[in-house]
Amino acid sequence: MMEPLRIVDVIVDKVGSPRGDGTAGSSLYLVPIRLSRAVTEFEALRTVAVWDKLKPFPYRHRPGTVTVAGDTVSFAATTIDEYREVHKATLDRVLDQVNGESAHQQRERETAAQVEQAHRQHVAEVAGLARMHRR
Repeated sequence: MMEPLRIVDVIVDKVGSPRGDGTAGSSLYLVPIRLSRAVTEFEALRTVAVWDKLKPFPYRHRPGTVTVAGDTVSFAATTIDEYREVHKATLDRVLDQVNGESAHQQRERETAAQVEQAHRQHVAEVAGLARMHRR
């Protein structure tokens, strides 16, 4: 079983800077977050999908602003204060949901592999018996 995803820290040296030119959103910037491990493709897709589908209340977030790659979740349009005050707790909830879905998917894969292994073993046993009776 894989280690659950959790927030480790802000990747300080990769945090962006605001444009500050007075245009809409010019006070926002990139805030990348390091996770406890690299995400699977499923986890990356689900993290973005869950984030984007959150109801606006009680969450104050911007759908379409999160990307996930490797061990990093990046907020494309936020501030470090907004991350601390709002997005960190929301990301924790999103990761909890994704961890649950990922564990469920892994259990399904393991069950399917056990069923397939039992089937292959049964086929081998029956085929072996059939060969013995032909002798």
